[in-house]
Amino acid sequence: MTCPSKQTPRHRIFKTRTFNARVALFILALVACIWRLRGALYNYKRLPASTSTEDHWPDERAFANDLLDWVPSKSRKNALSSIQMLDPSKSNIYNVCHFKRVCTVHHETEFFTFDETLTSQLRQQYECCFNSSSTACVKETRAAFCLCFTNESRAVFRTLPSHAISFEPQPAFQISQYLKKKKHHFAHFAFSVVQLHSILLHTAALKFPKIETVIFQDGAGTGQLNAVEASLWGVISNGKGGAPKMEVNDFRFMRVRRNDSNQMFGYPRYCFESVHTAVGRDVYAMTAEDMDGFKQAARISLGLQYSTTGCPPKRAAIVVRRRGMGLRRILNMDQVVHLMRQKGIQTIETLNPSEDESLDTQALQFSRVGLIVSSHSSQLANLLFAHPNAVVLETSPVFKNAFRHLGNVSRLKYINSVGHTPTCDGHPELERLFVQLRAGGCRFDRMVLERGYDCGMSEQQRVALSRCDYTVDIASFEKQLMDALDHLEHVCKPVG
Repeated sequence: MTCPSKQTPRHRIFKTRTFNARVALFILALVACIWRLRGALYNYKRLPASTSTEDHWPDERAFANDLLDWVPSKSRKNALSSIQMLDPSKSNIYNVCHFKRVCTVHHETEFFTFDETLTSQLRQQYECCFNSSSTACVKETRAAFCLCFTNESRAVFRTLPSHAISFEPQPAFQISQYLKKKKHHFAHFAFSVVQLHSILLHTAALKFPKIETVIFQDGAGTGQLNAVEASLWGVISNGKGGAPKMEVNDFRFMRVRRNDSNQMFGYPRYCFESVHTAVGRDVYAMTAEDMDGFKQAARISLGLQYSTTGCPPKRAAIVVRRRGMGLRRILNMDQVVHLMRQKGIQTIETLNPSEDESLDTQALQFSRVGLIVSSHSSQLANLLFAHPNAVVLETSPVFKNAFRHLGNVSRLKYINSVGHTPTCDGHPELERLFVQLRAGGCRFDRMVLERGYDCGMSEQQRVALSRCDYTVDIASFEKQLMDALDHLEHVCKPVG
């Protein structure tokens, strides 16, 4: 007897083949995912182990703009460092930027990628920030990408080197102003401290983390804060004036030369997982209210006792600059004093503050006068402690804007007395050239700040000019002095 053969129905065969095809597709998709994950892990393993700081950032996208969003998504996976501008739409008036996984050297911040093509692309766009005439620059891209860069601290883009980089996990704040100056002094430090205090006033809106390390890219070469700087730092560390306490004991000074493995070109090199910095705002404070907060904190911290309203003290001070270069020493100071006495100013003090004096002493000197006459000097940073209704009369052959903003935001009346005559011993031709260029509209303040702006002067001529003194034009100074005295008379009038 022959057994009938069993044949599988056609619909069963079809279902089996369909199932096998789906399994095969699933396996292929799984293999592809594993391969991509392997590539990501390979890239990650090339980095040193570091503690993640993601706990500090619950949802970055809610308050930060990624400045690399113009990079194609396929290329962005090769970017190790990230660059973000915190909440540029409303709260971030100080242009605070957030960098991830970067290293900082004396005058550079290093950003890393895994791909040399991307690195070259970033370098090209960065150069466009300061050379807009290049045909390779894309205006829209430059406008966004350049928000977090300044020519004070140069950005350097590198393909990740073969050696390991260890990123310190704690949140850091980087101060980068005035790196081009050869000497770090009180005015530079004061600028940075007041601006940081102003930023701290906006901590809640910016979702600013608790800073544990402060990097002074413009720090002095001594490796520590001097007595005056320590006192000024104490103003923001005590949590007065509306800002939260900033108890930081870890300071990094980038101008200090070291002899160890953690250095580059003789200077220290530190790498952090998370760095914040303020970029492109050449101001102490953006608003008078922010400056009021710092001045309140300073009065409490330094024990200053003076009224913040009404009539300032009825005495004047002349800030004397006895050393330094750059059209700062007044040759006819006796004529200036004589004119001031003629106009009824009887109490005239001479101030020559220096970093050898305590901050308390300097602050007291500036807080007890109502009229301040000075050449351009870093000691005008002490206007931080002046009475709000005081008058500042800064004399110079050229207009200088460095302290005018500080005066205005401190609610002072600030008068720039310009047009005075430089006196250059042995160089009468330079004096004539100066007058000619000034009449032609040369901005000597821009010559200091902008690359390529020289008004046609040679380097030798600029150096010689920086060593000149000047003579105050008494007739011009008299008009500005009367303007100052009229203001004091107005604010000192009895109410009602």
